[in-house]
Amino acid sequence: MKVLLVQPPWFGTGSDRVFQPLSLAYLAASCREKEISDITIYDGFLRRVKNNFSPKEAESDLKRILLKDEYDLVGISNPYQAFSDDAIQCASYIKSIRNIPIVMGGTHATVCYKELLKEEHIDYIVIGEGELTFPGLVKKIEVGNDVKKVDGLAYKVGEKVFLTKPRELIRDLDAIPFPARDLLEMNDYFSLESKIWNMRLPKAAMISSRGCVGQCIYCSAHQVWGGRIWRGRSPKNVVDELEHLVKKYGVREIDFEDDQIATDPRRLELLCEEILKRNLDIKWKTPAGIGHWSLNKKILKLMKKSGYYRATFGIESATPRIRKFIRKTHDIQQAKEVINHAHDLGLWTNATFIVGFPDETLEEIMVTYNWFDSSQLDYGNFYLPAVHPGTELHDYFIRNNLSINPEISKYASISGYKTSYFSEVELRDLVLKLQKNAEARIIRRFMNPKNIIRKIHSIEDLKYVIRLILFYTSSVIRNKLKIQGS
Repeated sequence: MKVLLVQPPWFGTGSDRVFQPLSLAYLAASCREKEISDITIYDGFLRRVKNNFSPKEAESDLKRILLKDEYDLVGISNPYQAFSDDAIQCASYIKSIRNIPIVMGGTHATVCYKELLKEEHIDYIVIGEGELTFPGLVKKIEVGNDVKKVDGLAYKVGEKVFLTKPRELIRDLDAIPFPARDLLEMNDYFSLESKIWNMRLPKAAMISSRGCVGQCIYCSAHQVWGGRIWRGRSPKNVVDELEHLVKKYGVREIDFEDDQIATDPRRLELLCEEILKRNLDIKWKTPAGIGHWSLNKKILKLMKKSGYYRATFGIESATPRIRKFIRKTHDIQQAKEVINHAHDLGLWTNATFIVGFPDETLEEIMVTYNWFDSSQLDYGNFYLPAVHPGTELHDYFIRNNLSINPEISKYASISGYKTSYFSEVELRDLVLKLQKNAEARIIRRFMNPKNIIRKIHSIEDLKYVIRLILFYTSSVIRNKLKIQGS
């Protein structure tokens, strides 16, 4: 059976920053284990960015792939609400060319399976983890058996939607084969990576754990990972994959995309020790965030020794009332202490902040901004809440009869709602102003030799700092020229 796994071109996200579709690569590897070997991964997003495709050109490119080989089934990634329209359109286009089964999976697909199955061109939805469900479905379709026996599946008969028995979580993550990166155009991902935001290239992405025990009301990850549960791969298994990437692809930097890599601090220590034991010369960071509450100066020192160089913390709010509302239960003072430790060790630090919750005042928002401004953070990013289906925040909006424009509010950078104190436009203007102020503050830190000198412990560090200084200096010049020309 010929299977095509598709990452759509993602025109709706407004971003051109490509990412390796590990979810599809995991599915492909799991299919191979079940003797489903005729698999192709088509990354429409990568091809769109690489070739600067228009929507029509992206459609033509996918059509060429579909007509080149007679695929028997297509799986489409639908991970986020902001991506869903593209995924639906992609399914419609594929079905118009070839009437074959179309399967969809991902966080958004899991949460909104009923709505998605109303689309006539979507046949099945994989609920939650797909490494067992998807190959099981392919096998059943291949021999014409009843799909009711496949756990973790949503499907339809006529207009009626059915759910099979829930799929149990994969307890032993080491049993999952490494992603089938040989089906990805790895050199293309490498060539499109930024030399500014990465210390070394080529860079690859990895996932060492699944899930998060956090209670944050704006996050829907628990819908896929079977609740607020965390599972970690063994340090040996993780570093086996890391070493494979180093030896086969020449990878020199890793992005760990875990929701919470530090949930088990001892496991994190063992992971660092395993990297050091194997003498792997690698740099790594955690762009999706790392829990400050699991860290201390000792662990950070070990992480840095193993190649860690930039931490991102999900602080979100510094206001006690708002932190309680969004269920950020950890001590904000401890966060500041960890940031100070990281700064003293010469690590780069970033944090995300979310402002504009339903009854948050301007004064409370400014408490959060001032907390960032007075911290030792090198970077800060300000967002508005994205009101995703499947989150407690979305339920709060529904319960309190607060209007949501789903076509707007799915994006974290803009708002599709008003609050007790701000209109939609006022919220958007406010977050843009905060981000602009944050960027100006970032540049001031870069101009302060005392802050920069802490980051330099090698010639490589010096070269990285120079690249960043040149980038921010040119950014200031561009902004001045823009103001003068307006």
